[in-house]
Amino acid sequence: MGQRGCKAAGSVITNAFANSLGDLLIYGNGVGLVINVFLLVVSRYMGRKFEELSETGRKIGEEPPPVRIGGIDDVDHPEELDVEDTTCGREEEGQAHEEGNT
Repeated sequence: MGQRGCKAAGSVITNAFANSLGDLLIYGNGVGLVINVFLLVVSRYMGRKFEELSETGRKIGEEPPPVRIGGIDDVDHPEELDVEDTTCGREEEGQAHEEGNT
């Protein structure tokens, strides 16, 4: 949601209750309270997740090496296979435009 979303929500509330200062204070503070509670819940969850991952030593985004079973390559990690040419017939840069051909 971020800063721009909160600013937009504040503008909507301000425009909706521009005629009544009392309603503006009540509903404006209510929206602010809801956003604050939401951010507290998210920060608490992220803090617990951080502590859990710190204890186990697991790093986010770190993938295990590909598993090779019975000589069959792991298809989930094709970039790590021992194949020399995987171009599948694609032309290298500059091959399509030889001299005399435009």
